[in-house]
Amino acid sequence: MRGYKRVRRKKGVINLILLYVGILIGLYLLALIITVTLNFLNPTSLKVKTITRQEVFDRAISMINYTWEYKKIDAIEGVTPPYYLNESGKFIGIPYCYGGQFSLDHSNVEGIGSFQDALNKNYYPGNINTKNGYVKGSAGVDCSGFVASAFNIKERISTSTMDKYFGNISLKKIKPMDIINSKGRHVYIYLGTTKDEKGIIILESTSNGLKKYKDKTVVNYKTMKEFKKDLNERNYSIMRYKGIRGNDINNKFDSYEFNNNERNAKIIENNQEITGSIDYLEDIDYYNMNNIDNKFINVSSLQISQKITIYNNEKSFTIDKKGKYEIDLKGKVYIKVELKGNNLKEKSYSFEIFNK
Repeated sequence: MRGYKRVRRKKGVINLILLYVGILIGLYLLALIITVTLNFLNPTSLKVKTITRQEVFDRAISMINYTWEYKKIDAIEGVTPPYYLNESGKFIGIPYCYGGQFSLDHSNVEGIGSFQDALNKNYYPGNINTKNGYVKGSAGVDCSGFVASAFNIKERISTSTMDKYFGNISLKKIKPMDIINSKGRHVYIYLGTTKDEKGIIILESTSNGLKKYKDKTVVNYKTMKEFKKDLNERNYSIMRYKGIRGNDINNKFDSYEFNNNERNAKIIENNQEITGSIDYLEDIDYYNMNNIDNKFINVSSLQISQKITIYNNEKSFTIDKKGKYEIDLKGKVYIKVELKGNNLKEKSYSFEIFNK
């Protein structure tokens, strides 16, 4: 009888231990289920890799400056080609491709390592048709694909899922390489505010079927009025990457950005020394001056890869080396500085307009 009681006592202890272990396992599994569920429902808890603002800028500008060769092929079904792909040639910038994330070092399609790898495998470059999602066999980056690639995010994300990797901040805290995002609409990268505070410079992949938008990765400009409208009327939010490091970037853009067309030409005065730089392959700096009769231009610095074109409605002439030149033009005159080739090693230039 005593032996029987001892056996029962042992069984009772064992059962208590098993019960205790079972409770612990149950609590562990419950915690695991809750954690997984919360991570699924709350993607903001996702751990993100760190990256510096400079690295983001370097990756973005590399896509904007990327030069590639196109051999004309027929567009695949469902693709609307970028406007400029009507003939073979060399092009700058990764083309806009809806649903695409084909950067210089990865893509969102298995077996394709980059945009260039896609071209080598006969993918069609670009697709500005935004109605039917990603078209298999097309390559390039759309707005969110460009942003993800700049931040080295391998996952395919959209404007609606940016909050997995980015958090909202106020306008007062905005810094270079923060993004401006509108869910279901568009996203772009903030580079900086122009010196005159009349607008902002942005990096983006954009297209709406109009030539002026270039259908590719570009440096672009928004007036301050347009920017405020984005924030106040178009549901855009300023966001910051959760793994960002550093406070600034060394982009060396000149003080007059964004003067890349006649409409935004920098007005210069007599005897004013102008110092600028060509900051990316398609950068063009415009200046204008009224009543330029009887003037000289003294070009004190001009890189071998740069040229200056001076023109009005009637005629033009080009300068490709330092020196003093007579301006034999009248009325409103534009001065355009640009690259002759694809060499960005030396960027700066300087000149001055003065009386004869």
